[in-house]
Amino acid sequence: MKILIADDDASILDVVSFYVRKEGHKPVTARNGREALVLFREIPFDLVILDVMMPDKDGFETLSDIRTVNEDVPVIMLSAKGELESKGRGFGLGADDYVTKPFESEELMLRVNSCLRRHRIRTETKQGGVIALGDLSIDAEKREVAVRRERKVMTAREFDLLLCMAEHPNTVFSHKQLLEAIWGADYVGDPGVVKVYVRKLREKIEDDPASPKHLLTDWGIGYRLV
Repeated sequence: MKILIADDDASILDVVSFYVRKEGHKPVTARNGREALVLFREIPFDLVILDVMMPDKDGFETLSDIRTVNEDVPVIMLSAKGELESKGRGFGLGADDYVTKPFESEELMLRVNSCLRRHRIRTETKQGGVIALGDLSIDAEKREVAVRRERKVMTAREFDLLLCMAEHPNTVFSHKQLLEAIWGADYVGDPGVVKVYVRKLREKIEDDPASPKHLLTDWGIGYRLV
């Protein structure tokens, strides 16, 4: 697998590149966001590791540009900023994972391989723009949802929330991450709106909303779609 690593810290580039090679992948490095974007447009990468704080073009800007080129390639963000606001912005722009510095290289590689595995699963389950998760199917292009081929009527917010989690199956999203990803970082309404919409989704996609099999709660953390 070809992996693009962008960081303005040469020592981090060296260490991450070493472990990427150790896992059998091929690393390609960039010192800033502009250089990373040039490489990304020239080479078909399987995964991208982006530092947030880079000169010239930061990780958020670079991620946004990457998503205009490729919506599916897995992207892991690296940052000394561990606040939920920073993570929420990254996930809202389309990041697949977020690792806070300092980090253990072995843990980063576990996340890299996990992202690659999830991406492979998403690719295998997508057929003509449709994501299939058991008896649940989501057509991203037509914005349609079906359970055992029975179409379910969704509001725009309900569909966006479901699609966000469906594109990252088994990934746990916090209330705040989902709020910022779907309602935006400047949302000032009731933060409990996520819980309300999760309940509405369960009423539509679960056989028994009180005992869900698709949209699960990780108590004290958030929600995930399986």
